[in-house]
Amino acid sequence: MGLCQGKKNYKAEKIIVNQNNTNENLCVLVENLITKNEIGISQLPNYQLKSQITSCINYSCIESEIKLPTGEGYLEWTYEDGTRYEGQWKNKAPNGKGKLWLASGDIFEGQFIDGQLSQGSHFQTNGNTYTGEFINGQYHGYGQLTEFNGDSYSGQFENGMKQGKGVLKRNDGTLYDGQWKQNVKSGFGLSIWNDENRYDGQWEDNLMHGQGVFYWNGRKYEGEYYQGQKHGKGKYYWNTNTYYDGEWIYGVQNGQGILVINQQIQKVNRKSLQVFYSQAFGKMECFKTNNEKFNYA
Repeated sequence: MGLCQGKKNYKAEKIIVNQNNTNENLCVLVENLITKNEIGISQLPNYQLKSQITSCINYSCIESEIKLPTGEGYLEWTYEDGTRYEGQWKNKAPNGKGKLWLASGDIFEGQFIDGQLSQGSHFQTNGNTYTGEFINGQYHGYGQLTEFNGDSYSGQFENGMKQGKGVLKRNDGTLYDGQWKQNVKSGFGLSIWNDENRYDGQWEDNLMHGQGVFYWNGRKYEGEYYQGQKHGKGKYYWNTNTYYDGEWIYGVQNGQGILVINQQIQKVNRKSLQVFYSQAFGKMECFKTNNEKFNYA
């Protein structure tokens, strides 16, 4: 008997096969599969196969000690641990429309190809639901994931993770429309918060990072970000008539720049704050020109 490497050997209890080119349902009842590996059969067609069926569906390995007829049609299969499959069968594996109930309570339903779900839905016991494309039992391609808390994602998946272009809508009204890499925001994207504040630009590891534009409370910042903070060159608008265009360090105006008020231009040198950032402690420390130390939040 062949074994699925590293997987539990589940044994079938009931199989119903609709043999190709016939209307007759052949019901094979299997008994005493556990003890002594003996098989009691109440009805068995004379075109019994000489080899067993082995197939893996969504990480659950299906192995039967029963020899099935070749052919295709509708099949119902219940396993010792409670896992159950109902659907179309062909080439010794689920092929076509079917439904799989795992012993854990998760449900897979849709189109199967050679024992693997290729297009359909995954209903999780925690309330999450995915509908879309699968490869090798994982979310892969375009899909929609709705979580139990009301959050939803529509877009590209790769190997079970958000990857590529996608839209995330959270239950608090926050929206992100942009690029993803291994489940995190990475690349270009637009984020809108429930109070209509928004950022449009580059992201890295779920943080604003690179070039971007941020709008909030009638104000606007356009420039460079580093790990979620204004850093580098940027222009900050208090309103249409007043703005600062210059250098920033970790969220603080610091360095050379210009200050424009009602079209009056003034060169400024923001050295009143000298900012030092400690990667080791993950905080900023600012020093006034008189060396008085204080923390900057």
